[in-house]
Amino acid sequence: MFKYLLFTALLYFISYLYYVKVSHGLGHKAEFLQLRRFLPCALLAVAPAATAQIQLTNSLLLTSMAVGISWIITYPLLYWNTYHKNSTDFGFHFDTVFGLYIIGWLTALKIIVLNFNIFPITFLIILTTVEFLILLIPISQWIFYFLYKSCIDENSMMMLQETHYNEILEFFKSFSIPANLLIFVIPTSVYGIFIYLNIDASVSTSISINIYQLITLLAIVAFLTIYLWKGSVTTNG
Repeated sequence: MFKYLLFTALLYFISYLYYVKVSHGLGHKAEFLQLRRFLPCALLAVAPAATAQIQLTNSLLLTSMAVGISWIITYPLLYWNTYHKNSTDFGFHFDTVFGLYIIGWLTALKIIVLNFNIFPITFLIILTTVEFLILLIPISQWIFYFLYKSCIDENSMMMLQETHYNEILEFFKSFSIPANLLIFVIPTSVYGIFIYLNIDASVSTSISINIYQLITLLAIVAFLTIYLWKGSVTTNG
């Protein structure tokens, strides 16, 4: 159990220190509020792995970690790079909260699927697809940033919503073939790697949990499903 507690502490402190670093003009009240808030988030991120006693290096956890960490890092960093010279007051704690909680949510669902062992490959492919779609948001933000040297903000969203699909096609036609291939290949490759890692982990991982552990995992999934998918939390940034 010590290794799970240590990993929780590392995840907690690194997430908090990163949040403080890429924020601007935070008051002491905001700093202490997130200092308290991130602790249960980190606990729930690691709780499913600790409950089922799976290794911290297991791909079931690592792919979910990749998704969560990408959310923690991406928008706050891109916003910082774009606006830190012009804005004196910003901070994005929801990205950290969502990133930590999504780790626990995805990991718990995978463990439950493997425990029941009913069409595990099929359900894991579905979960991996969900995992990838959540990851696709930060990937899209990085692509946008490298194209425009700016993060996606409200003005950018309005511009994208008002853009006709013919203009989007013309926009991509303006790129070289290698650039368009790269934009397509990176997400496709990531998806393929995620599918491989999760299926491979499902074959090599033996999960057998008792009724109390199952109830714990179901409670985590129920809580995070309700909390994560409220509109105010899932808005990146």
